[in-house]
Amino acid sequence: MDNFDFPLCKAKEPRRRRALRAGAARLGGASGAISVPPRRPPAAAVAAQDARAGADTRPEPHRRSQRRRGVVTVARMMPWLRPPDDDGDDLAAVLPAPPPPVRETFAFGAPATPDAPDAAVNLATLFAVTAAGLVVGIAWQTPTVAPGVVPVVQLWNKDTATLLAQQTVGAVVPGTVQQVLFAAPAAVVPGVNYHAQVWTDRYAFTAGYGWPVATANMHSAAVNPAAFLYDPAPQLAIHDNGNCYFVGPIGQF
Repeated sequence: MDNFDFPLCKAKEPRRRRALRAGAARLGGASGAISVPPRRPPAAAVAAQDARAGADTRPEPHRRSQRRRGVVTVARMMPWLRPPDDDGDDLAAVLPAPPPPVRETFAFGAPATPDAPDAAVNLATLFAVTAAGLVVGIAWQTPTVAPGVVPVVQLWNKDTATLLAQQTVGAVVPGTVQQVLFAAPAAVVPGVNYHAQVWTDRYAFTAGYGWPVATANMHSAAVNPAAFLYDPAPQLAIHDNGNCYFVGPIGQF
């Protein structure tokens, strides 16, 4: 029993190794002289050894996934670096909304004469702008009694006598500053004289008004900016005076 050569005392070999040894015995004789490949170490042991050596044990797809996650993380922290979708939703979400346009009108104050009946007449205020913008309509101080005609508001280029826009006043609200918008705004630029006009047979006015008036981007002429012209139809007013007929542009800048 010194050699412990009992079947139950022999250490069991793996099936693959026993098969290789049996085949080697048949090919090389009793000694079984044939090289048997060593067992491969477990994958966990290889990974632990590589980690101790400083190697990156992650497979390539995993590293690509990590890089993709890194890009997403940066895009979440800095959304302006994220490329927009085809529909532009991402870009619209990243960019700040533009400020709303600012509308300006002249503040004339209260008229000395709130209602003056007359024949059909064109009444105007001469003005200019200091910045390019739009005139989207006309602001008019209506008389306290409704006119007998359907008033018409207009914007003229006084320098070229060109009508730029006009609109009828559908329903007059007496005694108010009524804003009448054009169907399409008209562009205005510095260096040009414009007329804001109304054609009517009743109006409010102040004789010898204290001109000029101004906003941030518009200003009236300093001397005799008012104009009038009696006519049965809307026309460019051509007779200047120092009155105020409480009609002005609605500028948008």
